[in-house]
Amino acid sequence: MSILELRHIVKTYPNGTYPKMVLDNISCELRNFGVIGLLGKNGAGKSTLIKCCTGLVDYEGDILYKGVNLKSIQKKKAGPNYYSALFEGNRNIYWKLTPVENIQYFSALRGIKYRYIQDKANYLLDILNLSSHKNTLIERLSRGMQQKVAIAMALCFNTPVTFLDEPTLGLDVESRDCLISYLKDFNQNAKEIIIISSHDLDFISEVSNEILLLKDGKLINSQNMIRQVGFRLTANSPIPILNKYLTSSKNNRFIYNEIIDIADVFIRLSPTELQCVISVENLNMDIESLYYSNIQ
Repeated sequence: MSILELRHIVKTYPNGTYPKMVLDNISCELRNFGVIGLLGKNGAGKSTLIKCCTGLVDYEGDILYKGVNLKSIQKKKAGPNYYSALFEGNRNIYWKLTPVENIQYFSALRGIKYRYIQDKANYLLDILNLSSHKNTLIERLSRGMQQKVAIAMALCFNTPVTFLDEPTLGLDVESRDCLISYLKDFNQNAKEIIIISSHDLDFISEVSNEILLLKDGKLINSQNMIRQVGFRLTANSPIPILNKYLTSSKNNRFIYNEIIDIADVFIRLSPTELQCVISVENLNMDIESLYYSNIQ
């Protein structure tokens, strides 16, 4: 079963005599856990698509979470059981509350006892360097810190799907790197989907397992999800820690495919194992080339 399925989604806005079509018959099925990048130029429909998927705007077509129609979910006011979101401009936090109070408040609205998510909330605040500010009113925090609180808010509820709209806006280099590290770790044992809309191609390239491309309101790769496939490592002797990646072992050539975090592998290899490595080949797509060849 798909975690999220879009069926013929159309969205139009009033525009004088003729309505403006922002989303044009979008259909796709998302079945794999992990981070999915959503790319497109300004005005392509990325934010509007997220608003449709979270029920903030009306649309034509059907959106299903684990087979349940979003319209039915909304009637039961059960949306928080299926999705959470960060929208550009930190609109998912209250400025008169502290970061901790925000998380407590929104967990209560979701019917979640704070103690069940407290460890994850503290972890997110810690890796985003917010621990020393967790009891400071949001209105007294810098724009970058407010953005980090909004990110932590969206990620702490373990919903089947989380949407992050331009999460790196306002982040300093250190915070951006911390978010990248968190999302990479998330991908290793993901049990949910995180969909990230961003113009930061390097960021999307680092954290995404799959890519969706929007152009002029149309999803241009809905039938062929573009997927990160990692690296291929060839060695002249077996490397036990890579056994799960082994695809061939002929003629003293041991080929390991689809290694996602190659840097972590090299840190873990012993000096003897490092000497066995013959070559490393990057099998991932070039996100920048992909973007400019399909979007521009």
